[in-house]
Parts: sequence; C-alpha cells; structure tokens
Amino acid sequence: AYQVNGLHYIKQGEEVIFDNVPADYTGNTVTVAEGTTRIDGYAFDGNPNIQTIELASTVKKLNDRAFRDTSASTVILNEGLTNISYQAFRNAENVKSVTIPSTVTTISLEAFQLSGIETLTVPETVTTIEYGAMRDMKMLESVTIKGNVNIPVYAFRACTNLKTVVLEGDDVTFGAGSKGMIFTNKENGDGSAITVYVQNETVKARLLAADTAATDYGGYTIVVASNAVSNSEELVDAINNASDGDTIIIDSGDYALRFTNQTSFNVDNLNFVGGGNVNLSISSSEVWYGRIQGSKVSFTNIHFTSSVGSTGEATYNNCEFDDWTILASSNNEKTYFNDCTVKGTLNTSTDFSAGDAYMNGCTIENVEASGNATMYFENCNIGELISWNMNMVLTNCEVETFDLSHMTTNSVIVDGVRMVAVLEALQSELNKAVDGTVIALVEDIQGNVTAPQAPNVKVTVDGRGHTFAGVLTVDGKSGTYTTAGLTVKNVTFRADSISADACIRLGDGTNDTRYTCNVTVENCTFDVNGAVGVKSYTGGDKNLTIKGCTATANAHSLAQLKGIDGVLVEGCFVYSKNGANFNNSNNVTVQGCTFDVKGYALRFGESSGGVGAAETYLVKNCTLKSACNDGDAVIVLRGTADYATLTIENTTLEGTIEITNTATGATVVK
Repeated sequence: AYQVNGLHYIKQGEEVIFDNVPADYTGNTVTVAEGTTRIDGYAFDGNPNIQTIELASTVKKLNDRAFRDTSASTVILNEGLTNISYQAFRNAENVKSVTIPSTVTTISLEAFQLSGIETLTVPETVTTIEYGAMRDMKMLESVTIKGNVNIPVYAFRACTNLKTVVLEGDDVTFGAGSKGMIFTNKENGDGSAITVYVQNETVKARLLAADTAATDYGGYTIVVASNAVSNSEELVDAINNASDGDTIIIDSGDYALRFTNQTSFNVDNLNFVGGGNVNLSISSSEVWYGRIQGSKVSFTNIHFTSSVGSTGEATYNNCEFDDWTILASSNNEKTYFNDCTVKGTLNTSTDFSAGDAYMNGCTIENVEASGNATMYFENCNIGELISWNMNMVLTNCEVETFDLSHMTTNSVIVDGVRMVAVLEALQSELNKAVDGTVIALVEDIQGNVTAPQAPNVKVTVDGRGHTFAGVLTVDGKSGTYTTAGLTVKNVTFRADSISADACIRLGDGTNDTRYTCNVTVENCTFDVNGAVGVKSYTGGDKNLTIKGCTATANAHSLAQLKGIDGVLVEGCFVYSKNGANFNNSNNVTVQGCTFDVKGYALRFGESSGGVGAAETYLVKNCTLKSACNDGDAVIVLRGTADYATLTIENTTLEGTIEITNTATGATVVK
C-alpha cells in the first residue's frame, strides 16, 4: 500500500488498485493517478468533501460498489473502462448524469440502483445488461439504449420518474426466458407513464411478449419510430419525406435546421425524440427565431440552443430551451410543455389570441405573456412572472417575483386565489366573483372599490399585509341576501384622507345599497386620519364580525354601526378618538378587546328616535379605558337603548366616569 497526493493505492502484481480516499482528505476533486488499472469497492465513501471524481485513462475495471455512497456530484469515466460493476453507483444520490464510455461491454446487477442519475445513454458496445441493472433509479427520466442487447426482467423496475425509453437497435431482445417486469414506474409494475420507442414491429412484439408492465397494470405506450437520423442532412430529409404520424429518432449530437420561410413542419402528428444528448438549432431567413408550425408536432428530450417560436399545436416533453421561447397561436390550438427547462423568457406574441398553453413540472426563468388565451402552470418553478392582462392559472408553483401591474380585466389565479396589483383588477374580480372566490392583493392599492353581494356568493379579499388607500363599499343591493358573505382580512387601510367618512362602508347611505349580510373584517388596521374603520348607515344589515383589528390614534373610531342585527367585536385593539358606537344594533357581543380611547369606548343606543327594541349587549373579557373627554363615559347607554340589557363579565373599566345610562328601563348587569 502507498499514497499519492494523500490518496491510497495498492500494488498487486501487475495491477495498481485505487483503494480509498481517507476521511481526512480535504480536497474537492479526486484525480486517480495514471497507471491505475482498477477501482476498489467503496473507494469514495466516507468523505463528504468530494465533489468531482476523474478516472485515469489506464483504468480497465471497477470492483463491486466502486462509487457506492459517494458524495460526489460529477464522476468522469475513462475510455478503456470495460465494465460498470455490481452496485457501482448505488446510493450515489448527487450524481445527476454520467457518460458510459464506448469501451464498456457489461453493466452488472444493480449497477445504478438508487443513484441520482436523470438521463442515461447505453452505448452500442454494451453486450450484457444484467438482471436489475438499472432498477430503483428514482430520478431517471429518460434512457437511450444504442445497440442490440438483451434487456432482462427487472432491468428498469421501480424507476419512479421514468418517462422515455429509446431503443435504437433493430434486433433488441428482452427477458431471460420468462415473462416479468422490465420498464416500470412503480414497485407494483405500473408503467403507464412510460413511452418506449422501438425501431420496428418485431422489437415491439418481443417487448409485449416479455414485459408484464407493457400489457398489465395499466400498460405503457410503445411507439414504432419511422426514421432514425444521425446528422442535420438526414434530419432534413426525414422531415421532407415524413408522413402523418411519423416518429423521428434523433441520435446524440448537434443539429441545425434552417428554413426559407416560417413554416417548418406541415404534416400532422410528426414526432421528434432525442436518443441521448441532442442539441438542436432552428432558424428561419425571415425571422430572428425559428418557427415550429404544424398540427400536433411533438418534441421529446431535445435541447433547443436557439430561440424558438412555437405556432400551431405542439408538445414539448423533457426539453431544454436556452433562449427566448415564443408562443403564437390564433386557431384554438394548444401548446404543452412537460418537464421542460426554459433558461430564457417564455413569451406570448400579440397574436396569442386563442389556444391555451399548459406547463407541467417545468422550470422557467421568466414568463412574460399577453393575449386573450390562458396559460396554465402546474408544479412549476418560475423566476419572474409578468402578465400583460393575460389569464394565467398556477397550481402548486413557486414564483420568485410577480409583476401584475398591467392586469386590469383578466385573472391571474394562484392555487385558487385571484391575485391583483391594481385597482381596476380588484374591481374586476369583485364584479365577476362566484361563491368561494378568494382575491389577494400583491401590491398596495389606491382608490375606491365596491363589493356587490349576491345570493349564495361568499367572497374573501385578503390584503396579505398590503395597504389599501381608499374606500371599500359593500353593496347589499337592498336584498338582504342571507346566503351572501364578504370577508376582508389582512388589509392596512392607511391614507392622509379618503373620499368618504369610513374605510369600509356597509352600503353608501342610499336605499339601493343597504341590507348587507355576513360581513367579516379580520386582522385589519385602520389608520386614516379622522375616518371610521367600519360604518353602516341605514340599518337593516345582518351579521357583522370585526375580529383582530386595530384602530390607531389617527382614526375617528373602530366602528359606527346603525341597526345591525348580530354584531361580534372580538380581539381588537382600539386607540382612536372613540371606540365603537353600536347605536340601535341588537345582539351585540364585545369580547377579548383592549380599548384606550379619548372619548367613549362603547356606546349603545341613539340619542333620539323613540323607544327602541329590547336589545341585548354582552361585554366580556375586555379592558376598556377612556380619558372621558367631552363628558363621555367609558360605556354610554342612551336614547333608543331603552329597556336594553347590558351584561358585563370579567371586564376592567378605567375612566372618571365608568357608565352613563340615560336610557329608560335599561339594565346593566355586572
């Protein structure tokens, strides 16, 4: 045994074996010394510093478990290596890709099990793939097998992300004499999400006969490719001679297509499948990007190195785009991106007026879209999203930055929530709301809006902490719609002044807008100079809840309410001039609140208007403090609170005058 650059080697006769990387090795890169002929088992485990492993050109063989449990993300194998050994890459979770040298002839049992490899190309030189060689490759999405080799049962069992298999050989065989599972997504043999591309009907028949997953457990798709190409000239010829429904397999390499007009493909159902690492540049003499046009054109496993314009109905599976990608459709065609990466900007041109676009499982650097169609995003990661008033629906997506400042009438919906950034968009969403609609502010908004109520329609406006500098009027339509509802939450109402006397108005004081129902104001802050937080005007409203709100010292009061049947004020903090005036409202509960005001904290009854109904008021678990300015008490009962009952429980009253009661027959229970 000896060391070279701190790495351990063993000399056995004519062979030099790389033994291991010691635990105290601090380097990030391991370069195996020239002259080494073999890599021993577990040679690279136990050292978390290793990021890159590069073999010497003299290495011929890997011992069992050579790279097992390595922390490295890059492993460079050498030409001259003859095997991928038993469990060679097992648990090598950080290795996302590896190039198998053209000198390798054997891939052994469980060679890549539980590795992090996402794409794999098996060269034509491989003559032996052992039982279960690629099983349990949980991250594997696509595999290309170049040569005529026997693929045994369990070879690709339980590869949970596997979607595409390309078999380029024209005489591939399967199994080991008995039928079993070969290509599956799940342990139970389900392969329904997989598409296997083969060269002829003979190979297809062999696969159907050998693989239970091909026919049972939902089965998977087998496509017979019409052409296989290995250079740009062959690709052009294949396109020119293609028939409807053809599939063209493109071998690994760099390809360029240049067209003399914008129409690239004019046949129906033309499919392109990358058999390995395919780099494709498409250009046109008339435009700065190449247009892909045709009916139901699909691309799988293609790396587009140029800007791409996609018109017509197109599908992109596991593709990568380096530059601008432009969607333009006006004939109701649909575009699909599945598991794609867009490194530039995904655009829609101004003529994207029909034909929706669907993005699933994609990573997109930027989205900038306009038009009258809809873009759907599911399970995507997006850098910046800019919508120029285009409909977008996002489900389970991560977005770093939204720019919705251009949205006015259309909708951007994120996980069921309608996102708004400008006043016009907020009003538009309120006008077209249906039951269960949730509207969220993503920017501060200034101006006035109206929330119309309708039967069986309950709507939520979530400010998400943003500021609303204006007036929100709830329009009850004079209908007493008891099945309607509006929740306004997490909004900061802040401005030097507004155009009305209250931030939230239940009606506007006219008969046409009265009789609101089931309004909840939650976790809002009212900080408008001299304005009321919530106010009703005509009476006849039903069920108002004010919960967890704050009225600052700038505000006139938290609430000025008239004739509401059913009021709950809970968990509020009030520091305004006055607290809450309930006038002739009935069934009022104030609980868990802190008031520290200059005038009255709570006032019940109107000063005039005759004898009111026998209202009930409950105040509990509160701290009510007043400076008792202008002769006010902490709690005031007056006029139309005649014969009312006020119950006070576990509540502290602080002020020179605790209670004044000028209402005839009103009862205070403490």
